[in-house]
Amino acid sequence: MSREADQDADAQQDGDTLPTPPAPPHPDHEAKDETGADAQRGEKGAAPAPSGLRSGEDREERAIFTATREDGAPKAPRLASEASQANRAPRQARGTSAKPTQRARQTQLPLFLALVLVVHLPVFLREVWNADEAFVAVQARALDGGAGGFYEIVADRKPPLLPALYLLVHQLAGNATVWVMHGLALAAHLATALLLAAAARGRWGGRAGLVAGLLYVVGSAGLSPEDAQAANFEVFALPAVAAAVLLADRRRFAAAGGAAAVAALTLQAAGGVLLPVLWLAWRAAGRRGVLSAGGVFLAVVGAAAARVGWADFWFWVVFGNGGYTNVSGAWDRVALRGLGGLGIFLLANLGAVLLAGADRARRGRGDLWLWLVVAVAGVCTSLHFFGHYFLLLLPPVVLLAARAAATRPRLPLAPLGYGLTAAAVFVALALVWPAGKDRHAELVAERVRARTEPGAAILVWGMDPRIYWWSRRPAATRFLSAGFMTNFGGGRDASRVGERFAPEGVWRDFEADLRRRPPALVVDDSRGAPYAPDRIGRFHRYLLAGYRPVEVVDGSVLYARQPAAAGAAARLR
Repeated sequence: MSREADQDADAQQDGDTLPTPPAPPHPDHEAKDETGADAQRGEKGAAPAPSGLRSGEDREERAIFTATREDGAPKAPRLASEASQANRAPRQARGTSAKPTQRARQTQLPLFLALVLVVHLPVFLREVWNADEAFVAVQARALDGGAGGFYEIVADRKPPLLPALYLLVHQLAGNATVWVMHGLALAAHLATALLLAAAARGRWGGRAGLVAGLLYVVGSAGLSPEDAQAANFEVFALPAVAAAVLLADRRRFAAAGGAAAVAALTLQAAGGVLLPVLWLAWRAAGRRGVLSAGGVFLAVVGAAAARVGWADFWFWVVFGNGGYTNVSGAWDRVALRGLGGLGIFLLANLGAVLLAGADRARRGRGDLWLWLVVAVAGVCTSLHFFGHYFLLLLPPVVLLAARAAATRPRLPLAPLGYGLTAAAVFVALALVWPAGKDRHAELVAERVRARTEPGAAILVWGMDPRIYWWSRRPAATRFLSAGFMTNFGGGRDASRVGERFAPEGVWRDFEADLRRRPPALVVDDSRGAPYAPDRIGRFHRYLLAGYRPVEVVDGSVLYARQPAAAGAAARLR
């Protein structure tokens, strides 16, 4: 259909105002009602469309004026108030009433909630599932009472919204922050399932909504337990992602742009949902819709950048990650890591993928395919392919599957059964998942507490911030991992690890942090990794000048500060 344009002036006929036609349905909606089909075929007895409607307008608009009775006589036109009432629920599937829709919502909420609790029950078996959770929790502790801009207190390559949420929870829950965030992660999964179900139900009916919600919940458990059960950035970005598409479906383009901005401020890759939102806005409202969605998106992101500092925001969120994404000399590792992550995702969601592929319709899926392409690009952007990245693929996949389900005479039990079985396997895996990294961090943290006073700053030269979190000691620097100073990261070899590969200005800021707050204890947690102190000359000299080894704990070396050498230790040369 053509894009929506400004309506012509109100037509007058016999002194009466013609009824106002309702808004056209979703641009990709292909369902046809009986009267609309009759109007298109031009059956006898159909009243001509009034002059206020252009030729080529949507069939649903003409059907208001062309509906006929069973005996063939034309019905009287609906009043403007009736047409306005129809406008208020443009997303309701044709042939359904409000009562079944309401019943579906009331039924799906407890169903999805019960399923979320089952497949994510292991989340409460341990406090920290991966380093990301500890990283953001330590950031929240530093921000709570810290002075200065966000990126001056904590450095991160992520936007500031999730750390701000962790900060709010830390102010309320203190050392129980991560446990509370686990509960909020379950709420985020439930919200995403309900929003996807609402989007599918509005497009294709109740069965599609049920399938979308169920496939999302079981698919969200289908990753490595460290990725599926953690309160990660992706988990908290997806409700905003799903909300953006749902709001665009309902032609609330300004709100959709705002939701896309919230997604982008949680995780950069999640902001790609703006493209399908703009697609829907353009198809439904043309330039006006695009400007509305895009303008609000830019305004919200700009306000957040101004709040935390323009220069720091753009550096850490956008422009300062060039070295982190460089894969020179490690293409083989990157490819294997990417294929492995994709394989796990496909194994867990094979039923949804095959169901989506079974839909042979050529139209009505443009925004979903664009969404999937954008999600794939988001997964690939950093070329690190951590398992939780692949969660971004799940929403567009389950909506494509839901569309296919809506064309079938019965509920697709095979894909749903496969998803439930796969989820059960991953949940069982989570129940027995080894906690080796946890035990190491707990041992080291215990010795750190024994050797330092509460409030004494420490420095962990490693990649796992669990030691900071469990030792309950503040970090001496804004950089919570050695990766910032050495460019070390997951899935990379040692070819691009070293001082010269660090982002510009990091070593300067690192030295300023250590001068301002010299650590009472340094923990070398490298354990032979490419960023070990003896391979990073600048840090090695700093360590030898001001610290002496006092203990080895499970392979990690603890260095105590030498007061007599404090001045020398404060310089990184």
